[in-house]
This record gives sequence, C-alpha cells and structure tokens, in this order.
Amino acid sequence: MNTISRRSFLAGTAVAAGGLALPLPHIVRKAAAQDTITIGVVTPLSGPQQLLGNFVKLGAEIGADYVNANGGIAGKQVRLEFRDDKANPNDATVVTRELLGAGVNLHLGAIASPVSLVMGPLMQQEGGVHLTSGAGTEKLNHENYNDHVFRVGDGPYSRNAGLVRHIIQSNPEVDSWGGIIPDHEYGRTTWAIFVDAMLRFYPELTGREPKIEQPIMVPYASGDYKNFIAQAMRLPVKGIYTSVYGGDAVTLYQQAKPFGLFDKL
Repeated sequence: MNTISRRSFLAGTAVAAGGLALPLPHIVRKAAAQDTITIGVVTPLSGPQQLLGNFVKLGAEIGADYVNANGGIAGKQVRLEFRDDKANPNDATVVTRELLGAGVNLHLGAIASPVSLVMGPLMQQEGGVHLTSGAGTEKLNHENYNDHVFRVGDGPYSRNAGLVRHIIQSNPEVDSWGGIIPDHEYGRTTWAIFVDAMLRFYPELTGREPKIEQPIMVPYASGDYKNFIAQAMRLPVKGIYTSVYGGDAVTLYQQAKPFGLFDKL
C-alpha cells in the first residue's frame, strides 16, 4: 500500500480548483510501478444528499478528463474509483476501508461533516489522506484536527460571517431572527457562527441590537418539514436563517411556499 503523509502531500501538491491535485510528484514516485494513478471519490451517490454527491462525481470526472487529456500526471493517466458513502459515517468507513485495502489512499469527495470527522483516525492508521471541500464543521480545525484530513474549500466561519455582514448591509431593517437548522454537526456549527456574527456585526453596522430566537431544530433527511414550517410562521421574527442543504433544502422551500413563509419574512 502506498503511504502518503499530509506533510509530503502538501509539499508536492498544487490543488486545482475542482479538488483534483496537480502535480503530485510524491504520489507519482510511490506509484511508479503502476500504469495509472487511482484516486478514490467517496461521496453520497444515494440517499437524501445524492443531489450534492452527483455534483461531486461530475466535477471529479471533468477534472480527471482534463488532466488525462493534457498528458496525465508525469505521463500516467488518472483513474477514479467512486464509492457511495450515503453521507453516513458508518457507510463511509466501510467503503473507505475497501479502497484503502486496494491500495487507494488518496480520497476526495466527502461533503458531510460526520463523515470527515471519522476519517482522521482511520486515515492516520492506514496512511491515507482525506480531502473534503464540503464538510463544514469547525471541529476539523480544532478538537478533531488530524493531519491526514483537510478541507480544500472555504471554512464555515468565513462563509457564514460574510453572509451575515451582507445580510445586514442589504437589509438593515431585519433586526429579529429565527432559524430552521438541521440537527447535526454542520447545522449546529453554522447556527453558532450565525449568532456570533449577528451579535457582533449588527450593532457595529446599525448601532442597534438584534433579537435572536431559539432555532427550530429539524431531523436530518426529514422529508416532511410542515410542522417545523408552522412553528416558524409563529415566530415573532422578520428573518429566518437556515442551513438545510441539498435535497433537504429543495423539499423545505417547496413545502414552505404554500404556508406563505416567504411572504411573511
């Protein structure tokens, strides 16, 4: 099995926009006996987050096609091995071990925070590297930091703090907020950042204090948000923040429209 440390990976890697790493001299040296360089793509290809996983799959395929059409990596073609993690850490662990056992120890594609959080000890044990461009938990940078796992996109604080500043500047009259938040790691992280940023930036930009209600916590992959939308309709607020995403977000917005939630806020 090829072994890649975070330090050697970073030292020999320039990361392309789609998350595909170019060039990879360290990996190429380790893979010298192979005709191709195989990269694992572990992402949800079924279940409620399949919508996002399909985008990941398509992006990886576009990236690999581009690399291969331009000579590959040191003359070697890139081959992708896709596995379905269902955005579930247990399923992700099973398929990740399968890839690692086959000698594929560079993995892309994870979008779910719980998946990326369990990858640290596993990748460290097996000598692999896990890249995520979607997992939003701050624990990856703090209490669950592991040098075999890192994020190649923006972090949740920069994304949500920037969003809050934009909201305040464009809609300063919206001074009371509630939330519809998925009850999992990413949802709790984003709500905490939203509250922190709103309490900091709203007084700074308007000279007034905002009012923030307790969030409505919704189960992951609920499929039916009607009761939660009815709760939101009763909140004495002018704005609702939500970090429900993917197929769940589509369902939430479709179900909220007949209630008139968007007219109220």
